[in-house]
Amino acid sequence: MLQANVRENGLSHKIEMLRAVVGDGCPMRRVEVEGNTGAAYYLFDEGAEVTAEGAYALLCERGFGRPNFVKLDIEGMELVVLRALESLIMESRPKLYIEVASELLARCFAMTLDIHNYPSRFDYRFYRNNGEGNYSNDVFVNRELRNIEDGAAFFDLLALPA
Repeated sequence: MLQANVRENGLSHKIEMLRAVVGDGCPMRRVEVEGNTGAAYYLFDEGAEVTAEGAYALLCERGFGRPNFVKLDIEGMELVVLRALESLIMESRPKLYIEVASELLARCFAMTLDIHNYPSRFDYRFYRNNGEGNYSNDVFVNRELRNIEDGAAFFDLLALPA
């Protein structure tokens, strides 16, 4: 779906899509989501054969060492990748768009509050989409969150450098 949207909107020259397991270099095991043929997630597993590539190194190898926007929708691994991108966040201060789903974060031993606490160390302000709908009729109405836990159990978070 993402590939089709990028192509249909004429963004192929601006967006490079890459399928990779990213994180902080730890061994990971793929877990299929029952009943959803396209969904899977990864868990830490010392015996696994797949090693998560360093997120920042992967961006630099591809010439994206200083992006101004980073979107994370990675089935609960958001905090792992935020930590792996620490030097990028400190140096480049990109806008961050993060899917926050407390149930998925828990699989990786993280909580919604962790997603707030990590970027806030770097002086970010947080907003959530408070608009109607999803998919075909998205209306984006951003509302600043003073407390990320006001965002509910599942929402998209926009983090902007202050």
